[in-house]
Amino acid sequence: MAGSRRLLVLDDDPTGSQCVAGIDVAFDLDPAIPAEVLTEPGSTCFVLTNTRALDEADAVCLNRRLVAGVLADPVAREGLHVVSRSDSTLRGHVIAEPVAIADELAAHDVAVDAILLVPAMLEAGRYTEGDVHYAVVDGVPRRVEDTDFARDATFGYTRSDLREFLEERSGGAVRAADVLSIGLDDIRTGGVGRVHEILAAARDRRWVVVNATEYSDMEVVAEAVSLLEAEGRTLITRCGPSFVRPLAGQSGAQVVDPASITIPAGRLAHGLVVVGSHVGLTTTQLRAVQERGTLVEVELHVPSLLDDRREQHLGEVVERLRAALQEDDCVLYTSRDLVRSDDPAESLAIARSVSDAVVEVVRRVRSVKPAWVVAKGGITSHEVAANGLGIRRARVEGQFWPGQVSLFSAQEAPEEVMGAPYVVFPGNVGGEQALADVVDRLAAAVAAVAPAPDAARAPATIGWIGLGAMGAPMVRTAGAAGFAVRAFDLSPDAREAVADAATPVNSALEAATAADVVVVMVATPAQLESVLLGEGTSGTSGSSKSLGTSTAPGASGGIVSALTADTTLLIMSTVGPAAIEATVTALEGITTHVVDAPVSGGVARAGTGDLLIMVGGAEPHVATVRPLLDALAANAPVVGPRPGDGQRFKVVNQLLCGVHIAAAGEALALADSMGLDLKQVHEVLNTGAAASFMFGDRGGRMVEGARDDAAFDEVRSALSIFVKDMGLVSEAAREVGQEVPLAASAEGIYQRGSELGHDRKDDSIVFDVLRGEKG
Repeated sequence: MAGSRRLLVLDDDPTGSQCVAGIDVAFDLDPAIPAEVLTEPGSTCFVLTNTRALDEADAVCLNRRLVAGVLADPVAREGLHVVSRSDSTLRGHVIAEPVAIADELAAHDVAVDAILLVPAMLEAGRYTEGDVHYAVVDGVPRRVEDTDFARDATFGYTRSDLREFLEERSGGAVRAADVLSIGLDDIRTGGVGRVHEILAAARDRRWVVVNATEYSDMEVVAEAVSLLEAEGRTLITRCGPSFVRPLAGQSGAQVVDPASITIPAGRLAHGLVVVGSHVGLTTTQLRAVQERGTLVEVELHVPSLLDDRREQHLGEVVERLRAALQEDDCVLYTSRDLVRSDDPAESLAIARSVSDAVVEVVRRVRSVKPAWVVAKGGITSHEVAANGLGIRRARVEGQFWPGQVSLFSAQEAPEEVMGAPYVVFPGNVGGEQALADVVDRLAAAVAAVAPAPDAARAPATIGWIGLGAMGAPMVRTAGAAGFAVRAFDLSPDAREAVADAATPVNSALEAATAADVVVVMVATPAQLESVLLGEGTSGTSGSSKSLGTSTAPGASGGIVSALTADTTLLIMSTVGPAAIEATVTALEGITTHVVDAPVSGGVARAGTGDLLIMVGGAEPHVATVRPLLDALAANAPVVGPRPGDGQRFKVVNQLLCGVHIAAAGEALALADSMGLDLKQVHEVLNTGAAASFMFGDRGGRMVEGARDDAAFDEVRSALSIFVKDMGLVSEAAREVGQEVPLAASAEGIYQRGSELGHDRKDDSIVFDVLRGEKG
């Protein structure tokens, strides 16, 4: 509970607000900004001081100046609690800054009773237990003294016990024996009352270590602090990011998604990523973005910035970015080859010159109003915001993941920047795909507010290729949902059968030409290749799922000639990850808009829009086809950011399905051989623990087939599909070195059925294959 508290957070690093939302952050060091924000009781304002990059004397001076400026406002000083927010691994001016704050408060006749030390950042695996501070490194909790953080050249230390740490860092001015401790037992057993009792004993700037391994621990402490403050006591805090949340009266993470990201009107449809961090992870993350093909790269060549080519090079980079942003998302980055000098002063000057160049480019590009800006690197993020974009004050809207990567919106800035989403992305945070995921999420937010909302809800034209057992009912469902579909299949009968729901056309090329979305629903990787590239014939002309585009008039080159940079290719076939990856490679330079979305659920569900669709692809591309996916599926989750991820999920799905069908056939074959009534076996077992979708569905067909062999001719899912799909399972398993003995056994059963000539029979015929009565 924040109550009437006014929380001033002096943040020594630009990334400290990653655990709160709806709170203002001052990028400018004018104390009038936090004083204005803190006019309301219960308000919070961060000020980005960046004092971790300053020497101690300058840090102390800046802290005192800011506190003095806020205290000069009689409204803002009422109920003021000052937080010195810093590193969760104990780096920074741990002693000097809180003491400076206490000194300035004393100069304004405010005596500080206690200084709380709460370094936890739970989201990053930093916590305190038994007064010892831990950091999770590579999944293993370690005492912080045993981590690289403790060996920091400027802020190193040798103690993890926080009482001993304070004595060490203060040079003995703070004695470990004098430090109070709020333990986990105090918090969890004694509750607010016990914590209040400990804090009430603190006088004369007594340091208090707070143990915390969960947010609930810190919430109890924050409530006790509120009670003390209501009694007229004054406390200040030195903490990591997590404790600010309960002090500000907030709970839970505010994770942003495309729907919650606001893109102001009048901005471009594309955004800018600015990379200034040279840590290895940033380079890896940037490479992952490039592999998705979603950004135009613009490089600042560092050597050219350090001689008389500087102004010309800056001008060229600015013009290239301004032009490229009209059509594409862009990334601005400095060349990775660092220029160094043996002279420390000269090295610092080089770094400053390069940083100034990055900022200057952003300042000169901002007038074209990019949809959003992402700054990668802690120092970069502050420089770009304050000096490149001219942001004086912004609001943190939430994070892309709990406790990581904050989204800001500019509240006090030049007109061309106001309201624009700005992302602070620390240099050494997130996994390999994290930067690409942020870019995808922002691009999806832009796509959601495209100028033509009706067109955004449904693609203007859909070209559909493949009208087999699943494709035909899916087209009918799309047509019933109001989509305009041009449909092709090699079989004229299949085309005519959907004429009431779609416009039949005479070739795959005709279906794809001028289509916004092209759906491919074929049976095999070879057919997919043939549809795209027209290489050979993918099947016999009698099969409704054989799509030999080379036999279609005018389609000898496949549909690739009809695709443009704006076409989205939606592959709904089960063809395996390798085929999708080969497709993406084949389409390089033509379109990057490939969405991989294999389906599951059977013919009946295809006709009612109740399929499961496993979607792999970049968020903006998925957003383009989302209305169609939602019409076809009861559930269409995005299972991965890359085309091919959907196929990986489908491989696992087909392993389960294929094994379940084979198991159902084997169980009923055994029952039949033992002379049991198959109908009763199916009915009884389908009500118990042995029940499954496949036993219920395919088992019923097997029972019918046992009575009348013709039942296997009514094909709802051909045996050949599982011959192919179990082959894809085996291929995927080989790729990763995983044994799949049950899948291998099931695959052998399907292959046996194929050898017996049952390819075009319903896959429930595995009952006969196992019973050994046919062929």
